[in-house]
Amino acid sequence: LAVILGNTQKEFRASSNTFAQLTEAAGRLSQNRKGALIVVDMGSDLRPEDFLFPGVPIDAQLSSELLLNLFAADTPLHDGAVLVKGNRIISAGVILPLSRQGISRYGTRHLAALGITERFDRCICVVVSEESGTLSLASQGRLERPITSSRLLDLLKELLDPSNSSGSKSTSINSSLKTTSPNIEAKVAQSRVKLEKINDSKESLN
Repeated sequence: LAVILGNTQKEFRASSNTFAQLTEAAGRLSQNRKGALIVVDMGSDLRPEDFLFPGVPIDAQLSSELLLNLFAADTPLHDGAVLVKGNRIISAGVILPLSRQGISRYGTRHLAALGITERFDRCICVVVSEESGTLSLASQGRLERPITSSRLLDLLKELLDPSNSSGSKSTSINSSLKTTSPNIEAKVAQSRVKLEKINDSKESLN
């Protein structure tokens, strides 16, 4: 992720405690199967006009308790996304643009995470599935899923301090995020080969 996003340490100004709080909240939401969508602005300078609905301003210090309250099922903001920048929660109840990929096997939260990260390459999204509790991380229109809360913390720490990550680890992260495109391309290639063989067979019969 550090390779993809560049040096975000100065721009993001987050702390290890921020990531610990975010990961703790995501883990607890996952265990309780509470759906959640958290957008972390790493330097894209996201503005209200970048969203379908900018949500409700919060401007509060990020904490796991606040995140859990915002995504509680009986609260009016739980269906939208929470926007995080640095150590603060900027807004909640944000409605994101959906992915242009139109992947039918993903739910609305995952499509929203893909959609915003397709448009802005310096933000990431943490997604918790309401149906399965599965944790996912979206970056540049790609999903890594499922991941554990410890894996999520490792990825977020890498963003805070890229110097602690080896080149092989970064390569591994980048390739693991490419969970959709390579599989589709391989299937398309296989289909083309089969079609060519069928056409060749028809020509020989004629």
